[in-house]
Amino acid sequence: MTSDSFEIHPQAVSDTVGNVRSLLSRAGDVISELSSAVLDGAAFAGVGSDVAAANANLQSSQVSSLHQLRQLLERVNQAIHASNQGYQQTDQAVATGYGDDPVQTAQAAQTAAPGTQAADMTTDQQLRDQLGIDEGNRTHVYTDTAGHPTVGIGFNLDRGDARARLAAVGADYAAVRAGTQDLTQDQVNQLFSHDVGTAVTTARNYYAGFDQLDPVRQRVLTNMAFNMGPATLGQFHQLHTALTNGDWNAAATSMQNSHWATQVGDRATRLIDHMRTGR
Repeated sequence: MTSDSFEIHPQAVSDTVGNVRSLLSRAGDVISELSSAVLDGAAFAGVGSDVAAANANLQSSQVSSLHQLRQLLERVNQAIHASNQGYQQTDQAVATGYGDDPVQTAQAAQTAAPGTQAADMTTDQQLRDQLGIDEGNRTHVYTDTAGHPTVGIGFNLDRGDARARLAAVGADYAAVRAGTQDLTQDQVNQLFSHDVGTAVTTARNYYAGFDQLDPVRQRVLTNMAFNMGPATLGQFHQLHTALTNGDWNAAATSMQNSHWATQVGDRATRLIDHMRTGR
């Protein structure tokens, strides 16, 4: 039996990941719209403050429930993606095993380094999925938690190159910032691809051993670089020392004890766990 006859294509699973990702994007928009809705106090003038308070509580409960649903969808999406990736790796390993010379296979395994995926990290789908969940995906401008006007997938409109980057994708910076023009999804994707590439470069410049890390920890550093930029990432001296020593527990602990971890919450919790376990 040759490898040519061993073909399994888990496309249906990949499609499911895309469908859940679309639900996550829409859920984020709905939560944002509902949480920012301003209730008209005059509408409750005739029925009293108790009804107004009850309605406000109901709105708060709905927002909380939607957040919980979105978190559940995130975990489902991550589990499906991880399962599909593991399946494809197993599929490839089995397919490669059929008909191959065992000596050549062993030599190839010895040649492969832990960081062989580093060159592809700019297009790594799991990294892009994680960042899409962490940053959100919006075509209309909004204000982020730090007070910056933001659009797309975490694209800060206060950054120095924002005007040039929007012009490069055919968008009017002033109109986008004012909220009179939305980006197309294609423009969002172009901005995102550029920023992912920048984040990979930032992570590699921060830690010279980046290419020797396993893909999971490469994603952690790239995610942090995307989130905070080179100046802030460069202040993580204890993390750098721990990475140099290959001490994953110390690396995770240094992340956990940072101000960044308290700022980004669940995002930090997940990345800390990935750094500690490599899974």
